[in-house]
Amino acid sequence: MTRQKDQARRFYERLWDAHDTGAIPSVLHAALGDYRCVIDELVEESNKVFARMTFTGVHRGEFLGYPPSDRRVSWAGSALFTFDGDLISDIWVLGDLKGLEAQLR
Repeated sequence: MTRQKDQARRFYERLWDAHDTGAIPSVLHAALGDYRCVIDELVEESNKVFARMTFTGVHRGEFLGYPPSDRRVSWAGSALFTFDGDLISDIWVLGDLKGLEAQLR
């Protein structure tokens, strides 16, 4: 695995999965218990790494305007990382919020 792919993986493992509150908005901690990001695929080309992911958590607090349901929810997402050397210089993220909202209803 290249350093760029490794850095993209660390972004999710440390900042998202480790619940580093400096990196993740506090709403995720209160609203989604047992929150995880599973990296399904990483693809690298030039100075870019694309990540296809599945997000999951237990809906324990108000989230996106929906009251807690205590149900496990999951949704698909993706991110495109651009690197300047070994450092991430830009991130583009897309998530299936309509699919998530359907589960929260």
